[in-house]
Amino acid sequence: MSVIHPSEIEFIAEDELIKVTPRFREQRLQMITGNFGPFAPGVPLKIPIWMALNLKNRGLVIVHQPKWMTEEKLKEWLESENADNTNAIAPLHYHYREISRMLLQNCRDNMSDITEIEQLVEDIWNVRISKLKMSCKNVMKTRWQMEIPDHGGVFKIDNFTQMEVNFIRGTFLKGLNLSFVMSNKITTIEQKAEQHMLGDTTNSSATVPTGSSAMSQFTQSQNQN
Repeated sequence: MSVIHPSEIEFIAEDELIKVTPRFREQRLQMITGNFGPFAPGVPLKIPIWMALNLKNRGLVIVHQPKWMTEEKLKEWLESENADNTNAIAPLHYHYREISRMLLQNCRDNMSDITEIEQLVEDIWNVRISKLKMSCKNVMKTRWQMEIPDHGGVFKIDNFTQMEVNFIRGTFLKGLNLSFVMSNKITTIEQKAEQHMLGDTTNSSATVPTGSSAMSQFTQSQNQN
């Protein structure tokens, strides 16, 4: 399975809706992803991010800062992440990193607390990636301690975004494949060792007399003497 390029995930995130205030008048627009509008000066509405950025760069709309993308909300999220060293918290938005990057890059004049938000998003990303790596390590340890099924097993990862999972996908898949090969080799070695031990036990049983047989042999030798 190949790793998706981050730009592809960002392309998907561009279809998310965002609130804008138009500076122009236009009828409803029929697009492949849906119908948007009508547009009237000063009347807010929601449109896809890709459309909002295009109109913003032409000076035709004001892009509103998402409610989740505030210093207060992000601080609360970061505190919750730091309070739990193992489990990831459900993200405020599934595409939080992609959307924040696009908006802070293209709509800085419409955003507040830019520096603080940039740092908070980066801190949240680092904490969550650290948890994801730890989850992957725990999966790897589990695979070493158990026999892996032929289909490779099913592993569930909760509350991580597509961008986060994609970040470690390549390394994780290589590790899974390696653990699958090593687990099979270990199982084969253990089976051969078990068969060898059973063989030794059988041979020992054939040469070592049982209690009644040993007593009979002892009695015969005493009678001969």
